[in-house]
Amino acid sequence: MNFVFCKFGSKYSTDYVNKLVMDLQLVVDSANFICYTDYNDEQFLPEIDVVHNLGRPTLKRVWPKLRLLSADFPISGKCVYLDLDTVVKSNPFDALESDHDWSTLHTIPAPWKHNDRYGRINSYDVTHHSSAMVWEAGASNVTKVWDHFNGEYRDYFMRKYVGIDRFLAHENLPLKPLPSNFARSTKHQQEDCGQAIVTFEEVDVRLSDLV
Repeated sequence: MNFVFCKFGSKYSTDYVNKLVMDLQLVVDSANFICYTDYNDEQFLPEIDVVHNLGRPTLKRVWPKLRLLSADFPISGKCVYLDLDTVVKSNPFDALESDHDWSTLHTIPAPWKHNDRYGRINSYDVTHHSSAMVWEAGASNVTKVWDHFNGEYRDYFMRKYVGIDRFLAHENLPLKPLPSNFARSTKHQQEDCGQAIVTFEEVDVRLSDLV
């Protein structure tokens, strides 16, 4: 089992990665922790395997986390990716059924977007988000996502879609939703139904809020 994080730029400090790992260690007996980053090893807990920037193509903002899905990313096995602005409530792997399809990338459904504003054909908004993703490293349906992005239209995709969620939805890539009890949004879903992960997407989070 792998828990994977992506730390590029200065929006969140390395303390967010370390805190997330410490929380996971409270609920998971054994797992690998991998962080893809442009920061140095000394800023992370020693139990975190640091994968440094793999170089070209040069990616900024949210786009480096798509590199996690590439065939050349140094990881194997089942993977759970978490954004740094999340809080772990229980073991995320326990929220997945025994017959979960690891060969296909899964993201979190966003039911609050099922309305006229977000559902119209010409809207770039989508009904899922990637603050948590689940996949099997090296699966063809998964590496296909990176290969499609990293082709001749890469720069066009980054200009057109702004974010990864829109790219995944509008390019008709293999994608499935995670179960509804996997995660919730504290901004849009106030109820706590025992989800494995609580996500703070679109909220300005201080590390003190997560302690």
